Amino acid sequence: MNVEVCSFRGYKIYPRHGRHYARTNDGKVFQCLKAKCELAFLSKRNPWQVNWTLLYRRKHKKGQLEEI
Repeated sequence: MNVEVCSFRGYKIYPRHGRHYARTNDGKVFQCLKAKCELAFLSKRNPWQVNWTLLYRRKHKKGQLEEI
């Protein structure tokens, strides 16, 4: 099974899910999992500043367990 990664959100995309976009000038292909990711990607938002992305959560250390 070929699992891809969402270009904006960073989550896994399983086969037959999500959408693909190709740039016309260089042909690079981007994958988006949901319409929410698609709209944010097309409006050129920065995923490091959107609080529901995996990149934001890694940057701000959200959802990680602390070791004692």
